[in-house]
Amino acid sequence: MSVNPVLAKADPCAPGAIVFAGPDAATFLQGQLTCDVLQLSDSGAMLGACLTPQGRVLAIMRLIRRPEGVVALLPETLAAPVVAHLARYRLRAKLTIEDHTARFNFARALGAGAAAAHRLLGTRSQVSLPGGRELWLDTAPLTQVTRANEDAWHAAAIGAGDADVSDRTSGEYVPQMLNLDLRDGISFSKGCYTGQEIVARTQHLGRIKRRTFQYRASAGQLPPGTGLELAGANVGTVLESAALGTGSVALAVINLSARDCALRAGALELTPLALPYQVP
Repeated sequence: MSVNPVLAKADPCAPGAIVFAGPDAATFLQGQLTCDVLQLSDSGAMLGACLTPQGRVLAIMRLIRRPEGVVALLPETLAAPVVAHLARYRLRAKLTIEDHTARFNFARALGAGAAAAHRLLGTRSQVSLPGGRELWLDTAPLTQVTRANEDAWHAAAIGAGDADVSDRTSGEYVPQMLNLDLRDGISFSKGCYTGQEIVARTQHLGRIKRRTFQYRASAGQLPPGTGLELAGANVGTVLESAALGTGSVALAVINLSARDCALRAGALELTPLALPYQVP
């Protein structure tokens, strides 16, 4: 298995980590995230999202258990804002909420896979992600690693439909627009959490008018936030993209009325590609 190197802090897509420690950590998170945190096992990696009171996604994260506590893995640029957001809800709960990004070394792996979603080997965690990816983190230096291919990593995530938000798209979308309900990122039975009313109403009243879909461009790469058009009308926005060959692949949040159509961003045409899961 080829493993990627320790990521430079200058990496704009670098991973970050928030540690929730203390006796009330799991119950606090149960009231703040879309997933059923009380079901998180030591070998699990649970997908969930932190929302605004209006039900918009501030950050998508994966939760694991480590000796430090419950660790939320998310983009580094979102760690500090999420810590500040959640600290407002802590009140008398017995826990600490800290950005531990600087305390971990991170590495990415491709072509990896294991039976358990999270393996803890000494101080090193290996977390399996969709698209044959792994994220490694350790408080000690990560050795015997090879050069990362950042575009290949992100292209694999896009091919798996593993949508994420960045500091540029945080707070823009309700979870269903990012297909979190199709990726086991939302529990509809666990009870209340911040933003839950909007998520439940969206789900049960059938008001999901936009979803995330995958596209391929034969040339060029579009930054997040780029508007996409069909017959001159704006029908969606690029969420994330990665170079692939001479072109690129992208995930974009699109009106369902345009879901199977080729779209345009200026002179660039984007062709729809299938996702590995069914989008209703």
